[in-house]
Amino acid sequence: MFPVLERRAQVLRGPRLERGTMQGLLAALAVLVACLAPLGVQAQTWPVRPVHIVVPYPPGGSNDTLARLLAERLSERWRQQVIVDNRPGATGNIGADHVAKSPPDGYELLVVALDIVINPSLYKKMTFDVRRDLAPITALATTTLIITAAPATGITSLQQLIARARAEPGKLAYASCGNGTPHHLAAEMLKARAGIDLVHVPYKGCGLAQTASVAGEVPLGVNSVGNVAPMIKAGRLRPIAVTTTRRDRALSDVPTVAESGLPGFEVNNWFGLFAAGGTPAEIINRIYGELKAVYADPAFLRQLADRSLEPELDTPEHFRKVVNEGVDLFAPVVKSLGLQID
Repeated sequence: MFPVLERRAQVLRGPRLERGTMQGLLAALAVLVACLAPLGVQAQTWPVRPVHIVVPYPPGGSNDTLARLLAERLSERWRQQVIVDNRPGATGNIGADHVAKSPPDGYELLVVALDIVINPSLYKKMTFDVRRDLAPITALATTTLIITAAPATGITSLQQLIARARAEPGKLAYASCGNGTPHHLAAEMLKARAGIDLVHVPYKGCGLAQTASVAGEVPLGVNSVGNVAPMIKAGRLRPIAVTTTRRDRALSDVPTVAESGLPGFEVNNWFGLFAAGGTPAEIINRIYGELKAVYADPAFLRQLADRSLEPELDTPEHFRKVVNEGVDLFAPVVKSLGLQID
């Protein structure tokens, strides 16, 4: 070879490396490439193993029902098992804490109600920070809360309930889905507005509260329409009023609290989906995109409607704002009612 060409070839080839050194460099390069793989590629292949949806309440309530409907649809889309994991206790805090402390990889998700923004001001000690340790993905649905009475009470309207409570202060009791739940807050706000005294009987979940109401263990109840509508239609519970500003489609003949003599009264309950704080945005957006496809299916929307759940899909960015503002919104409400849980 001509000398100039030989020198140029040496430059292009670079220095000669020993075989072991070359293998070591190639191995290191492979590790580097793996570490620098774009998260977008990871999100495209995610999930590669089963996903858990944590429900921080017992089975049987609207939150549990919603999670199971979503798990079925997402299992089909992801071709991975989506498992509903009930972890009840502490008004949703036990299940939420589990997700908050799980690896931020999207494999542990949380379907939780409005409780999640009430708890920071309700509990003296929180084991996680709602704003920092949970990543909001989207709102999922809203549900109407309803006040009911056992038929044996003879109460058929909110005005009758208020009159009875004033005549017999501290004797009428109501069942709720647990301390600090929206159902509990709704009843306490009603007590404050109407100037009445009702005894609170908290249960560990809406399903248990509904069972107690139907059995007549507690004369009054505050629950979600989706939980108690079948019992109302069967005549085993008597509807008194709903806490939203509009009547519920499933029970359109039941008036609102505002219509029943307390104008401006409103308590609305939503359900949302969360991942662990720090979960990559690409995975958050992948989950949100899959849910948009699920919610585009009229059959799925009918499933929600049949259970008195109003679809309420939201972007991750806007839902984060809703959550952050919700924490600030409920703090003065909880304080004004004097509610505190150790």
